Amino acid sequence: MNRLTRLLALGLLVTWLSHVASGDEYTVAAQYYQTEQWREAVEAFVKVISARPPHPLRVDAEYYLAESLVQLAEYERAAARFKSFAEAHRAHPLAARALFRSAESLYFAQQTIQAERGFRDFIDAHPDDALNEHALPYLGFLQFAGANPAAAESTLSDAVRRYPLGVHAQTCRMRLVELTLADNRPQDAAAQLADLKAAQPQIVTEPAWMYWQGVTLLKQNESAAAIRWLEQVADLQRDVSTDELAARAIFAIAEHHRQAGRSDVALARYRQLLTRQSNGDRAELATLRIGQILIEQKHYEEAAQELSAWRQTHATLRQSGAFLRTLADALAGRGDHAEAIETLEVVLQDEHRTTMTSTERAVTLYRQAQSLLALDHNKQADEVLSRIRTSSLPKALLARIEYARAEASMRLLDLRSAELSLAEALAAVRHDSTFADRIRWKQIDLLTRRTQINAASDIWRNWEPHKNGVWFYRASLRQLTALLEAAEDWHGAEQLYSRAFQTLSEDDDRAECLLGVSRCLRKTAGDAAAAPTLIEFAQLFPAHEGAPDALLAAADAYRIADKNSLALSAYQRFLQHYPDEKQAWRAAWGTAVLLEQDNPAQAADVLVKALAKPCPTDAVARLLYRLAWNLDRIGQREAALAAYQKLQAAGDTTPYWADATYRLAQRAFQRGDYRDAMQEIEKLLSRNADDNDIRIRPYALFLKAQIAMAQSRWQDGRQVLEALLSQQLPASLQVAVQLATADCAYRSADFPASRQRLESLNDAGLPITEEQRRWIDLRLAQIEADEGDWESCLQVIAKLLPQTESQTTRVELLLLMARSLTATDREADALLVIHEAKRIATDQDSALTAEVHWALGELLLHKQAYAEALESYSAIRVEVVPELYDKACLRAAACHVALGQIELASELFRRVATTGHDDSVRETAAKQLEQLRVELRSVPEPELPVSWQSDPPEPATTDTTRP
Repeated sequence: MNRLTRLLALGLLVTWLSHVASGDEYTVAAQYYQTEQWREAVEAFVKVISARPPHPLRVDAEYYLAESLVQLAEYERAAARFKSFAEAHRAHPLAARALFRSAESLYFAQQTIQAERGFRDFIDAHPDDALNEHALPYLGFLQFAGANPAAAESTLSDAVRRYPLGVHAQTCRMRLVELTLADNRPQDAAAQLADLKAAQPQIVTEPAWMYWQGVTLLKQNESAAAIRWLEQVADLQRDVSTDELAARAIFAIAEHHRQAGRSDVALARYRQLLTRQSNGDRAELATLRIGQILIEQKHYEEAAQELSAWRQTHATLRQSGAFLRTLADALAGRGDHAEAIETLEVVLQDEHRTTMTSTERAVTLYRQAQSLLALDHNKQADEVLSRIRTSSLPKALLARIEYARAEASMRLLDLRSAELSLAEALAAVRHDSTFADRIRWKQIDLLTRRTQINAASDIWRNWEPHKNGVWFYRASLRQLTALLEAAEDWHGAEQLYSRAFQTLSEDDDRAECLLGVSRCLRKTAGDAAAAPTLIEFAQLFPAHEGAPDALLAAADAYRIADKNSLALSAYQRFLQHYPDEKQAWRAAWGTAVLLEQDNPAQAADVLVKALAKPCPTDAVARLLYRLAWNLDRIGQREAALAAYQKLQAAGDTTPYWADATYRLAQRAFQRGDYRDAMQEIEKLLSRNADDNDIRIRPYALFLKAQIAMAQSRWQDGRQVLEALLSQQLPASLQVAVQLATADCAYRSADFPASRQRLESLNDAGLPITEEQRRWIDLRLAQIEADEGDWESCLQVIAKLLPQTESQTTRVELLLLMARSLTATDREADALLVIHEAKRIATDQDSALTAEVHWALGELLLHKQAYAEALESYSAIRVEVVPELYDKACLRAAACHVALGQIELASELFRRVATTGHDDSVRETAAKQLEQLRVELRSVPEPELPVSWQSDPPEPATTDTTRP
């Protein structure tokens, strides 16, 4: 028995003792009551009440009969007995208690309205009665359950204030916390829980306190601490007293994770709840949540299966509109639109039997129409949508209905109706709504179908997308720009891309916009105009896969537009940020091209670094060619030669093979290796010419002629050059070929042909340099001399000398002047001119200096100044001009003979006869030696001077062509 029942039993005992002499019936009933034999007590008390004559304790028996009925859980009968007792015996000591017990019995019988009225009557009639410790909490609980939070809070607060240590005080405080949280006052709820903890420290171990502490912290956004408290409640062992709280805690945890976007965690928690509480409103809501999450995750099959299973086992769900609509969503999601329509039809058929608001009906019809649209039953969908009463619907729902109507109209080709529906849908939602973005997207799609591109662009330009509506904004942008670019409206497309770049926040979207802007600028203003945008793109989005290509494209555009500093900066940025990209070689090549004019060494360094990394074969050839060219410029001839050899070794499929082969031939020619030079030239000329060979072949033929000229094969060289002149040549090469042809004719003593060629050059208007013009004049003067017109020759020389700054040319002119003066018997003047030429010719290793020594020796020999002549002839060195050296040796030998130095003369004749560089010279030397021996009859050979003892070094050749 509870405390109240035990007190009543004690009161009954006192009453019985005071009336024990009154009879046995009441005694029997009291004994049954004390021994908790409630049904026997009821029967015994009924007998006392119905006894005739009336039993003295009949009134008491009426009261205890009601108490016995309470113990038998017959609350409604007990309530009626208590109520009649209180009304009939207002002066009885138990009357107030009976009034309270009447309300309490109704409370236990869940007759909430009557119970609330009963407690209110008791409190009003007995405001100071001790039973208010129970009555006030009960009344507050009923008000709380009856959705009267203000009254509940007032009543429960009064109960706590009056009975702070009462039986129900803790429960009252918990209800107050719940009410405070429901009123969205988490700070006040936290204060209430803190007060309760301060008054009862042990309360923190109570499941109810822990639960409300967790919920309060959740409301305060202290989720980590909140979940810790709720987890403690959720983990309570299975117990009747804790199952409800544990279920509530699990549900709160699940809801928190769902709202935080952790749908998988929430799904597991909802399932955990169903294992703990499989029935009731909370279980049904958890089931609904499971279905909604599975639908959000697009697990439509699983959602449909689970919801269908719950519908079969829980009869209440068969009439739940929310549940059936969710099931229909799952069925529609898995593609079973026909079954979804049937499920929604069940909801509509139960409309009159169940409470369904106009909004719920509209939602049901709307979803039915969506499934009809999915089945392409467009006319039926339009009819269903027209049945929806739109006057009092929420705007968000109205917008979706109108949007669906627009979809149906578009499919039925009623574009005007679709346009009106979309306008109404847009007017029904706020401008920052994600759904508003979807509507604008559909409007633009509709306008583009009607080829109203400008109107669609206007809508897009005034569009400020919601953060969750960016997909629609982006989709419309792509649709419009594609149409504008297809129509070549590059300016319009550029405007859209520029605005989108300012509006969108995702890097991928903004990068795409910048690329679009650059594409439009390239079409309207050229590559160089698009380059700044490409540079900006690469700077803002260096990790984008298109950044390297954009940077290279910008650099190439700048280089082509001669904006070299900008191009160089872009190439260098590429090499800094993308050194391992496949296209890095292109940046290196571009950098070298821009650097090589002013800094070929740095250009070569860039190319060497690029070649150290893997790159395509054709790229290697391109880089090697540029490297060789720059190495040439900085004087690293051997390194350049190695690069050309690598290019040639790469095979003749590379476009640089012909150029490399030509360069190798040129190097061999420059070092006097005419045989190797000719072999390389023949390789080049013997193969089928491609475009690159055609460019190189004229230069190769010219080099072939130069080789012949260097070997004094003037006719061979002339033949090649005259064949070359029949081709279309670059102006600079044509001048060089003309000059070389004239030189070959001159060397072959065909002076008229040489003169004609040189004079025609003056009249052809070709780009002749000043140095070349002076050479022409010099050669014409030489022709005058060779033809014996010495005075004309002297006149030309007198004209040229004041204009000539080149020391080499001045020496040549002076030599020619000395020759002319000698021919006209002015040897003294000639000697002065030769000495002036000797003073100017300071380079002892040059062929021209050797000619000065020869000319001076010839004059001195003619004047019979043998010693001085011998000195001049001895100054000519074999390694400079081998052929002239042989002649100088013969002249020196003649000087020795004249001076009586027969032994020295014999040695010189013998040396030339043995090592001379020409057959005729060797033959002449041998004859001279034999003649000298005959005359002297075997004269002994003395030792030679030291300067003639050693063998001469190997001859070195020099490029003897001037132009």
